[in-house]
Amino acid sequence: MVLSAALLDQCAPQVSPVLMQALVRTESAGQPFAIGMDKAHGTVKQPATAEEAVATAKSLVAAGRKFSVGLAQIHVSNVSLYGLTWEQAFDACQNLQVGQKILWNFYHRASASGYSGMAAIWAALRGYNSGGVDRTISDDYASRIFAYMSSAPPQVQFGTAAAPARAAASTPRAALNVATLPAAGQGAPHRPGESLDIFEKAASKTGF
Repeated sequence: MVLSAALLDQCAPQVSPVLMQALVRTESAGQPFAIGMDKAHGTVKQPATAEEAVATAKSLVAAGRKFSVGLAQIHVSNVSLYGLTWEQAFDACQNLQVGQKILWNFYHRASASGYSGMAAIWAALRGYNSGGVDRTISDDYASRIFAYMSSAPPQVQFGTAAAPARAAASTPRAALNVATLPAAGQGAPHRPGESLDIFEKAASKTGF
């Protein structure tokens, strides 16, 4: 599925389209019916239709298995938390909307923890992946997303869309600037005094 600018502007307007495209590419390769199983919860045949996706998800829940769904890979726990039906969870726009909310929540957690600018976005991506903004175990995940953003088509602009209600300087969209993106493979930005112990904080959930 190709994510159009119109879809991203409608469904995830508070996040840079380049960032959201890179996140979706990393999470689901753009497959709206993708189901990603948590580690230790086995594998599952990927559905080809919305109906098959909904039926598969319901079957997995009944079996007590943990997984994530859709373009932004919304975890089963968040499907429940945000009050989605499975039909809504596999809808491209509603899936992106919830993905944006989750990323925003982690961005604000990162900001409250002392991160700023690109480091706050990096930390938010850690949270999106593993549930904690300080979990450096997710640096490879964040690095892949930043690499995809760095290789985005040159006509895509950063920080040009109107900022949401919060001050522009506090938004992921405003913080993104092509000149400040780290090169692929470059070390993660760190907060002063940040621990590099990946086991310091256990994630409450695996996968978003």
